[in-house]
Amino acid sequence: MAAFRVGALVLAWVLATILVLCTVLMFVPGPTGALWLLGTVAAEQALVITVGAVVLAMLLRRRVMFVVMGVVVAVASLIPTVTSASAVYGVEWREYLAGTSLTASEGPDLTEAFAIVDGVELRADLWFPSGDGHERPAVVWVHGGGLGDGGRRGETPECNLLLARRGAVVVDIDYRLTPAGRWRDQAADVGCAVGWVGANAARLGVNPNRIALVGASSGGHLALLTAYAPGDLPPSCNVAPVRPSAVVAFEAATDMAPLHGLDSWRYPDLGGFTEDLERLVGGTPATNPDAYAKASPLTHVRANVPPTLIVHGTHDQIVPVTQGRTLVAVLRDTGARHRDVELPYASHWFDLIWGSPNTQHARAALVDFLHL
Repeated sequence: MAAFRVGALVLAWVLATILVLCTVLMFVPGPTGALWLLGTVAAEQALVITVGAVVLAMLLRRRVMFVVMGVVVAVASLIPTVTSASAVYGVEWREYLAGTSLTASEGPDLTEAFAIVDGVELRADLWFPSGDGHERPAVVWVHGGGLGDGGRRGETPECNLLLARRGAVVVDIDYRLTPAGRWRDQAADVGCAVGWVGANAARLGVNPNRIALVGASSGGHLALLTAYAPGDLPPSCNVAPVRPSAVVAFEAATDMAPLHGLDSWRYPDLGGFTEDLERLVGGTPATNPDAYAKASPLTHVRANVPPTLIVHGTHDQIVPVTQGRTLVAVLRDTGARHRDVELPYASHWFDLIWGSPNTQHARAALVDFLHL
């Protein structure tokens, strides 16, 4: 019996430590990639932490330390949930534990090659609304991955499926990832994909005047750059350029120079971000300021850029929320049509947790902005 009690107490301390760590990481940046991800998930499922703390405190109510810990953790972990739940869009609590954004029950309806550029075949997964139709809106989705990684397969299947069910033809695309200086080529590949959708609008049942460009993280950066600088970054394939009807960027970089050198405890090194930036843009902001400026959507803003939706988490540990705020300020000053949505306590890749309040708000804002 004594051994059982000791084992139970050790288990209680382990659970209490995990709950405290998760709660701290909701508010304080994690110094490693693993702790960043743990904090991201904890903030999006904070109500689970709250319930866990209350249950542990009740089970060990005779031990004052556990009761105090439970109360503190329960109150602190409620803050992200209460703040998110008070946002403009309502929360469907039935979806709270809906899993991740990677677990769509249905795959793409079709995969096609839309171009071959420098010997590289670029492909797209297509998701169609149910039933026959024509003149439907299209969404060209640009995956993330830190400018030099990632892929269309498996990043946002739940969102692709959602948009298709709302009536859009979703085109989830490839773009070239390497070698050095590739940011121009990447934006040109995105422009190629948008032009391909426009050229094939009749076959795909798409309204050529309603082709939106949407991206997350580095994909959001490329979506903005492609939409804002069509003259500087023409399509990489033989298609007529198409001006997107709207552009949406989730947690996107908008001004490249301030991102250089962020590999610190505040921004965990997830594979050498500064090195990737130097390789993909070319040099440093000091040695190649012109490239950093041209690679920044911020410098291409004009009053007539496509209507823009910026979505960013206030606790983004990879791409600071100041990136989104700076672009919003410039859009406002130039009179460009835009909307911004800041998600409280959300970090980078918050939408991994499909049922969280922040993810629900983000996708509601996306559907609303695209009039789906």
